[in-house]
Amino acid sequence: MGVNLASPMPKQVPSAAPTPARRDSSAVDAAGVAVSLACGIHCILTPVLLLMLPTLGEAFHSPIVHRVLAVVVTAVASFALYRGYRRHGHWLPITMGSAGGILVWTAVFLPHAAADHEQFQLPLGSILTMIGSALLISSHVINLRNCRSGCCHRHDST
Repeated sequence: MGVNLASPMPKQVPSAAPTPARRDSSAVDAAGVAVSLACGIHCILTPVLLLMLPTLGEAFHSPIVHRVLAVVVTAVASFALYRGYRRHGHWLPITMGSAGGILVWTAVFLPHAAADHEQFQLPLGSILTMIGSALLISSHVINLRNCRSGCCHRHDST
């Protein structure tokens, strides 16, 4: 009997080195963070630009800008978060990202301009956009962490 039962087979340890799939997912999530940050910065800077530069501020505050940003942000988030979910199987990033996308799209149809220019007021559309952007940014960061922590594998119950 030539089988040695005393020495078990060495355990396979998953590599923490980034694979091409992890790098692709990380790049898409990084793009998602950047686009979501741009959206948040847009929301923060718009009131300031409106006060300082009325002509440029009105162009920057145009409804078409909000629609274009909403399309780009949600398209990148959908792609990145779905890919991340397929790799690591965690629901939190995709759930947070979906909530953020819904808030961003709801805000597209709400006013972003304050009705009373005598007082500084933050319109509901701007508030929802900032909350949605924060959720999107957080979901991309969590997605990145899931992949970078070596947890980019499917959690099958089989």
